[in-house]
Amino acid sequence: MIIMAKRFLADNKRILLTITSFVIALSIFSGVSIYAERSQTTLKSKYEIIDLGGNTPGIWPAWHLADEQTLNIRIVALDKISPHKISVIKDAILSEKSADFKNSIMNTASNSDSVFYNGWKGALGEASKQHTFLYIPSKIRVIDTDANSDVTITLTNKQNEDGYSGYTKSIEGSNMIQGASITIYDVSNLSNEQLATITRHEMGHALGLAHSSAPDDLMHAIIMTPSFISPCDIYEIVHIYNIERSNHFGCDT
Repeated sequence: MIIMAKRFLADNKRILLTITSFVIALSIFSGVSIYAERSQTTLKSKYEIIDLGGNTPGIWPAWHLADEQTLNIRIVALDKISPHKISVIKDAILSEKSADFKNSIMNTASNSDSVFYNGWKGALGEASKQHTFLYIPSKIRVIDTDANSDVTITLTNKQNEDGYSGYTKSIEGSNMIQGASITIYDVSNLSNEQLATITRHEMGHALGLAHSSAPDDLMHAIIMTPSFISPCDIYEIVHIYNIERSNHFGCDT
């Protein structure tokens, strides 16, 4: 009985340490609530690429920017959106914070530690450490004017009739992204975690990522909350900007 009691306490101590580690890791991320497991709340996304002739191209294009050129992102609010909601969106784009997670916690195949990013600026900085044929747009900023915007994020409190939380449309020409527009729906009714997650997801599309076939990845069409930018998302960015494109995006390993 004493041995069994000791084993029970040891097992529960390990579980508590695992939960505590996950809580601490989540607390590193700015604007992310602290809790011990991913919720079952999911979000739906739609992604389209249209060429200049109004057709759907057969490849996933990338941005063709000059080295060190900045990708400009503009946020437009159609309805009254709180400044805090907008700051959550900006953080999901511009944050450079990262945290180590056990892949078993994030439901990926490996049991080792992986670095997940809170914002695309940090993730793109990591991706740009790899040599690629095309310049990975690691320099991104949010601007206030429409003059030089490459990506426009439109915020609305209206619900999408098909139940989408986010929709991204990229314009393709000469096998490159010419511009991208993102719409995020029902913004005021999304929690901060949901809003940050859908922003990360749609911004991934705007950078050239398709939907992943892995159900637990940020870029899956049905997104778990919260979801962060994974090592596989970063790998796929490198893949696209090295012009090794395909119509399949897995993140299954």
